[in-house]
Amino acid sequence: MKIEYLADHKAWVHVLAFMHQLEMRTSNERDFRSSVERFSERTNRDTLPIALVAIEDTIPVGSVSLLEFQLTSYRQLTPWVAGLFVLEQYRGQGIAHRLMQEMESIALSMGHRTLHLFTHTAEKYYESRGWEPIGTVEPPEVRYPSIVMSKELQLGKSSLADSVPIPCESSVKVDYEALDW
Repeated sequence: MKIEYLADHKAWVHVLAFMHQLEMRTSNERDFRSSVERFSERTNRDTLPIALVAIEDTIPVGSVSLLEFQLTSYRQLTPWVAGLFVLEQYRGQGIAHRLMQEMESIALSMGHRTLHLFTHTAEKYYESRGWEPIGTVEPPEVRYPSIVMSKELQLGKSSLADSVPIPCESSVKVDYEALDW
């Protein structure tokens, strides 16, 4: 399993958007197109927003993003981890943990010492990995009442942030007409 920048796999933007949409259980075309736009904006390496993708063989199986801004009520905080997910059949293998480790390394290499996120389902997961609750956020700003968390990063050697990218081609194509909205 490899963790790489989405910038090196731009052809997977639509695939990741679709995977996220399935994970969030939304199924309309407007949400999908919005998700494609967000992932397209995350194909950076040196500036926010950035997305990482977990790859098993030649298949994207998960991702995580680092954003400059996430919540209006916490505008003073930056950056934000967003959209961590791993396909269900690949869970329990440490992939989410690896994605988070890589993103933390990248954030450190960019000079960030604290990360933030919000969650309505995974507070225990994040607490077990050093995240601390700092507040809450309610609808309509978010879809579900959520816990806002932060983590102080520890200095250490980054991996992807210091590596030389190896370009990779993808033959993944999305047939929009075949999608069942």
